[in-house]
Amino acid sequence: MKKSRNIILFFVLVLGMFGYHTSLAQNEIFSELRLAIQAGDSEAISKYLDSKVDLKIESQEATYSSTQAKFVLKDFFQKYPSKGFSYIHKGESPGGAKYAIGSYTCENITFRVYMKLKKVGSVYRIDTLDFTRE
Repeated sequence: MKKSRNIILFFVLVLGMFGYHTSLAQNEIFSELRLAIQAGDSEAISKYLDSKVDLKIESQEATYSSTQAKFVLKDFFQKYPSKGFSYIHKGESPGGAKYAIGSYTCENITFRVYMKLKKVGSVYRIDTLDFTRE
């Protein structure tokens, strides 16, 4: 009886550590994306883009390949150099997608940023990225 209790305790601990590690990895993605957006680094953001990305910048909206999206973001950051970026809210949908809402500031303009990450295999990728002028 003691042996089966120890086995059950072991599995509970392992599963708990897995959940903690997964949560930690997801927070790390949001941290890295915050730094990349704050720096206006389209190359760093592109590492997290899904193969197809819904990208909206102001009123221009389209679905791009990850390569195209990287260049669109590069143009955006050149046109609107960053003065800062911070998260307002982060969450998870019932379907398991992660999302975040943030505020991107540049000279005299603030953009509301919405991003949705979906799980692709064992990692999260940006599925939607939206910069809307406030």
